[in-house]
Amino acid sequence: MINSDQECSLYYINLGVPVFVQAKAIRALGGGQVDYCFVKGKTLNVIESKSSHRLSSAQRYRLINSSTILSDIFDFNATLTLFVKGEIFRIF
Repeated sequence: MINSDQECSLYYINLGVPVFVQAKAIRALGGGQVDYCFVKGKTLNVIESKSSHRLSSAQRYRLINSSTILSDIFDFNATLTLFVKGEIFRIF
């Protein structure tokens, strides 16, 4: 049986150029761990994979911070998406 993380990985693997974000580095800059990140065109796509729709306000804040930090570093627009069991929810 495929879990949500595996399904998310399979879905996003070929949609753009992957960006690997070291958790320690992004946390040091005030962000939160990023599950998946890729660039397509001039857009940086940050993906959070969850097994449920629950996203605490603190986690949401950290993910938005991560998207903003990475957007500033790469000078790209950023999107933040929540991937839950095959469903996609755009946060911004």
